[in-house]
Amino acid sequence: MGSSTGLDMAGRYLKDAMVEGTWVLLKNIHLARAYADVVEKWLHRERSEGRLHRNFRLVLSIEAAPGIPGSSFATSRNNSNNSRTKHFDESLAELPVSLVEASVVLVYEPPPGMKSSLLQTVGALKPHSSFAKQPVDVQRIYLAAAWLHAVVMERLLYIPMGWSTQYEFNDTEFWRILQTVDSWVGSTSRSSGMDGKKEIDRASVPWPALQTIIGTTLYGGKISNEFDQLLLDFLCSQLMSTAVFDDDRFFAFTEDDEINSRLRCRSIESLQDLQEWVRALPDAQTPLWARLPASASRVMSAQHAVATIERLAVVRLIEEGDNDGTNTDNEEEHFVQQAAPRSIGETRWGQKIQRFCKMWRHSLNALGCMRPQRTTVTTSFSATAAVETTSSNNTSLEPTVIAMQREYTFALERLGEILDDLEALEDICAGSRNPTATQRVLIDNVLMDQVPPHWARSYHTFPTTADQWISDFRNRVAQAQFMHEAVEKKTFGKKCLSLGLLFWPGAFLTATKQQAARRQHRSLEQLQLRLELMSEEAARIHAASNIEESHTWHIVGLTLFSARLEANCGTCELLPATSGTSSTPVGALLSWEPIPAATADEVLLPVSKTSLLMRLLSQNPTSRCFATPFYVNPRRDSMLEVVELTVDPVHSPMRAWYERGVCLVAWSEAER
Repeated sequence: MGSSTGLDMAGRYLKDAMVEGTWVLLKNIHLARAYADVVEKWLHRERSEGRLHRNFRLVLSIEAAPGIPGSSFATSRNNSNNSRTKHFDESLAELPVSLVEASVVLVYEPPPGMKSSLLQTVGALKPHSSFAKQPVDVQRIYLAAAWLHAVVMERLLYIPMGWSTQYEFNDTEFWRILQTVDSWVGSTSRSSGMDGKKEIDRASVPWPALQTIIGTTLYGGKISNEFDQLLLDFLCSQLMSTAVFDDDRFFAFTEDDEINSRLRCRSIESLQDLQEWVRALPDAQTPLWARLPASASRVMSAQHAVATIERLAVVRLIEEGDNDGTNTDNEEEHFVQQAAPRSIGETRWGQKIQRFCKMWRHSLNALGCMRPQRTTVTTSFSATAAVETTSSNNTSLEPTVIAMQREYTFALERLGEILDDLEALEDICAGSRNPTATQRVLIDNVLMDQVPPHWARSYHTFPTTADQWISDFRNRVAQAQFMHEAVEKKTFGKKCLSLGLLFWPGAFLTATKQQAARRQHRSLEQLQLRLELMSEEAARIHAASNIEESHTWHIVGLTLFSARLEANCGTCELLPATSGTSSTPVGALLSWEPIPAATADEVLLPVSKTSLLMRLLSQNPTSRCFATPFYVNPRRDSMLEVVELTVDPVHSPMRAWYERGVCLVAWSEAER
């Protein structure tokens, strides 16, 4: 499917098969979504008129969540049940509902684990294929490519720890690697005059070319995050290198010496030896094979468990309300026909809406904010508006003050909209007004515990359920009110704020940069972000003792993933591989400092401060500062800045730093 020719052929085959009672396969129906509607109506008409043969069968194939990042059967493989279910449900949503309900749905997924991935790649090579006829050294490169592919695929199960987001990797990349190896290594062998021999000239293998093609073109072409690209470059440089010819080379290290001995690349003389080595690998695998902490599986399972419990809590709240007043001693009386409900509030789903609205409205009204007049909210905030919203005696027009007042104005406006919507829903349930089309959509969202889109517009939100979103929004409004009062009392410099609770954290960071540039009389391009990490308690103590340090801002509610702070210093170190936690709550002092002048050696490097990837690739592994991403939320789908964190390179090597997915997030579990 997907072409005009395919549509014409499908129409002819379906017409004949409905009469003759044969079977038809429509492959990749997601490429012809509109035609699925045509088929559904066609089948319904033929069945209702009795012209559909009883032996007719229609088989449809569809990829998992087409068009969605990370969507393919390869990326939804293994034991990530939540991710697989989500992708599959999104796939079925592309088809007509009645067509799906009338079908038998089968899902194909490869078995889990890196060993399974190796068996599907290098283990699938046929003894009489062209790959089996290659020299032994080339087959060793095949094994390194298969292990690299298995690591790449396995890390997809640990989003966002393994990769920052889901990527559309599949086994096609592996087969293209084999073609690349045959082309480059084969041509090198022939040019060396060694064609046809059992060995190749190991010194002439173009490793930089292989690493570049694999890391930049094959896998890298699907990567959108610079830190993921850096990680892929590290994996390629480690696995696709001359070390693959070493019999004592380890592909991974675990806590078990016996397992480590199996992960050692022993002497391989043929393709059969290579496949036997793969089959001899232990069936029980740990995330250490994929260069992740051993506790990664436990951490991911804990996150899924928390999300499940949160959803079950909402379901229990609804069910408890449904059971109120339904118990009766006489079971027959419970089924006596009752009069039709006179209003929406008398229906069971109407009572659910009333309970939610009452609970949410009580939570928001407890903030004590004055209900604003309904005015149009603009995305810009001029200096005149800042003067009007600040007190009459406040003549400061600092960018951070303007940003805080903009947050406060937006919070009041959006709070008024939500309270008006909740009051309208309660009136609808009481029967005092009729719902509009917009309010009907709002009712559907509330019943399904989904966040109404017009509530969460204009800013980046993290919670996915309506109940969690209301709690998050309440915390944001409370902080906006708190910071507004601090600005009015001119104590803003002595307060700690949470970037994760700002509606626009990126705008606030820009405002701090503008304010620092004014005070230092520098351009914005000459400044770089500096975060001095410390405990949240230390940040609050520092804020309380702050004396007019307008160039420093106190931040709390940050989370450092895969790392922690060393005792009594601001140096970061990796969490132990067996640690039961994956993050550390931290605070920070935020400031902007001049970019240090480049040395003579750095001038020769093709490094541009505007090119993040080039900046990452030019880092010195022995340096005590590693560039670390600073994200808005734990989903890591929006990057605020890149910060330099102080690290001990001896105990936390740069390679391991990026393999563990270390990052800083403007969010904490306490804000959920």
